[in-house]
Amino acid sequence: MFVEQRWWPAVPLRDVLRWGFTFASASALYYATNAFLPGHLTEVGRSDLINPALTALNFGQLPASLILIAFSRLLERRAWPFVLSGLISLGCLALIVATNDTLPVIAGTGVLGFAIGAAFALCLTLPPLLAPPREVARVAAAMFTITYASTMLISVLSGIVWDFVGVERFAFISIALSALPLLLLAPTIHFDRTPPSASGAA
Repeated sequence: MFVEQRWWPAVPLRDVLRWGFTFASASALYYATNAFLPGHLTEVGRSDLINPALTALNFGQLPASLILIAFSRLLERRAWPFVLSGLISLGCLALIVATNDTLPVIAGTGVLGFAIGAAFALCLTLPPLLAPPREVARVAAAMFTITYASTMLISVLSGIVWDFVGVERFAFISIALSALPLLLLAPTIHFDRTPPSASGAA
């Protein structure tokens, strides 16, 4: 019996790229901030804030997950939660690099973790909501491939900028730019579309 072997999903490429780079946006914001926040705080003389800031960044994701579970019907298939997460992330990054005071840094990283966690979780819902049932696994794999390749690229670019300019704050420019897909691509996703059958996908 012949079994079809495909590694790429039978979904329009433009859709996979939209979903993948939106997911990459949330991923890059999280991992790059985790990577460069300690160095930034050290250079501004606030190494004492590294542990509480990273704790706030990572634990800030927990309430986001609970809220998404409680209000999933209101938030799924909507572009505005992605856009709002991107805007909040940009504001928090600006706050983190603009000051080294304890409360703004801890609050900024905590809210940033919340926004990133919400966007990340919403991105995980895209394959089952928008892809044909038989293509969900392939779409998810393609999204993760795009996501982690992009996250690695943003991290490398941030390090290059930091080394080239010699000022730690400039590493956050590429991190901030990684929020753009949440703002620009998410509104172009057709959330109201019903997934076609796997046999009808093209």
